[in-house]
Amino acid sequence: MQKITRSAFKLGICSLALMGALTWTGSATGPVPDGFLGLSSVAFADGTPLTDAQQAAVQASVQAAINGVDPTLTGDARTAAIQAAIASATQAAIATYGAGAIAVVVSTATNAGVSSTTVIAGTLSGAVSAGVTASAAVSSVETAAISSGVDAATATSAVIAAAGTAGSGISTAALGTGLGAAAAALQAGGNNTAATAVATTVTNEAPSGTGTSFSASVVSNGGSQQLAQAGNGTPSGTGENGNGNGNGNNNNNNNNNNNNNQCPSGNPSCNT
Repeated sequence: MQKITRSAFKLGICSLALMGALTWTGSATGPVPDGFLGLSSVAFADGTPLTDAQQAAVQASVQAAINGVDPTLTGDARTAAIQAAIASATQAAIATYGAGAIAVVVSTATNAGVSSTTVIAGTLSGAVSAGVTASAAVSSVETAAISSGVDAATATSAVIAAAGTAGSGISTAALGTGLGAAAAALQAGGNNTAATAVATTVTNEAPSGTGTSFSASVVSNGGSQQLAQAGNGTPSGTGENGNGNGNGNNNNNNNNNNNNNQCPSGNPSCNT
């Protein structure tokens, strides 16, 4: 437990600057612009790391939620139940302790052996439901997952998939903005490999238009132009699909050639 607590504290410290940049500090009753953090009045309105006692409380609630899933469930039903449990625990933790709880939820669920896809989808859903705006939720969950040991490309793919789920509340612009902020934060922290993996995955897997907001977010959050461009390029799959179609056409042409070389039945010139 002490090891997990220290790890979660480090996650909170690493994401503090990022959360601060995405936190709305205007009127509590006015509209909250996307790209900023909006929380209910009972929650802290920033991503300040939790105290040891608060982290322990969140860890206990997340673990209890996961353990409370019906053990007789299997397959997709069990996955859905665990995801819902994580979402519920995330929403409750943020409502009580603020957005700093996101890093603790992600690390706890990951250490409990839950798949990264389920952890990310559940935490994102819970964070948005708790009032964290989509872009802030995306950036926080992305950085927390990578800090917890999830491969950057894998984490980004999971975030993109979760955002594409019906009713996620995460627009294409918010997805790009959040991932751009996360990539910039990773680069600022010296993890250029992870930052580039995030950008490359955005280019290859994210919906059309995501790269534009990603690029703008990277630059506005202090990232390099090179990183911004890496997330707003041409999907590598385009060339593969082109080659695939070309091969298919070649195969069709070969088949046609073979058919042309076959002698029609009843043609006396073929009887040699």
